[in-house]
Amino acid sequence: ILLKAEDSKITTDYINAIEFKINKEVPDWDGFIAAVEASDISNKDEIISTLNGESRESKLRPLLTKYPKLKALLPQLRRAEIAATYIAPKRPEMEWEIRVNSAISEIENGNYCRAIACLEKANELSPDNVIVINNMGVAYAKKGQWEKAKTCFTKAQNLGANEDYNLGVTAIQFGEYDKALELFGSKTCDVNVGLAQLMLEKYEDAKANLSCADETCKVNYLLAVVGSRTANDADVFSNLKKAFEKHPDLKEKALNDREFLPYFDNDEFLSLMK
Repeated sequence: ILLKAEDSKITTDYINAIEFKINKEVPDWDGFIAAVEASDISNKDEIISTLNGESRESKLRPLLTKYPKLKALLPQLRRAEIAATYIAPKRPEMEWEIRVNSAISEIENGNYCRAIACLEKANELSPDNVIVINNMGVAYAKKGQWEKAKTCFTKAQNLGANEDYNLGVTAIQFGEYDKALELFGSKTCDVNVGLAQLMLEKYEDAKANLSCADETCKVNYLLAVVGSRTANDADVFSNLKKAFEKHPDLKEKALNDREFLPYFDNDEFLSLMK
């Protein structure tokens, strides 16, 4: 489930005093070593020990010859990074902005615990800041901690932010589908709007919204569910095929999803699972 609509990105108005630039190929040694630790390469301790300290570039070259699997991890070392260059001298009151900016990067990279830690520090520096609270809600939601996410979004709303969309997504998690649609308002062509309508058995509306939403594996999968519930075999098969092409792991989910129970003995359905 998407948390934010495409046209309602995480607020970044607070960074007006910062000029951003992309620094390409900045060596991320911490990320590279973390990737080594998570890999199945033998003698990881030796590799990590060798790369500690100075002259890492020169130490890496013989290791690449000795352990060819390391080459697959090089993109982590050469990943692009965003660096903030301040136009004005750093002021103490901008420290919270730096924390929020770091948190947004962590959220985008799936590091939700790190993001929350950054935002907790930002909240200490700037209590009851709507930007901090909103993004903390996003991090908790991405982490699946919906009660905490709801608390943050509600607090941000009380502080003046428009959190209707985020609270609508949260309402879906608690089975409050009518409330979700009320919060979504006139929003159309959106996966979450379509999901709420699907759960309310408003299949025509759900299909219309999902069909014009940005196409993702989730949208395709939900359209297949709509097809199953309305006995439209063509929609089931065509949308499952698209979903599996984008995300093959969804095959296992579909095989155990009772939404597709009528198709468990269907040859065309089973052929898609191969």
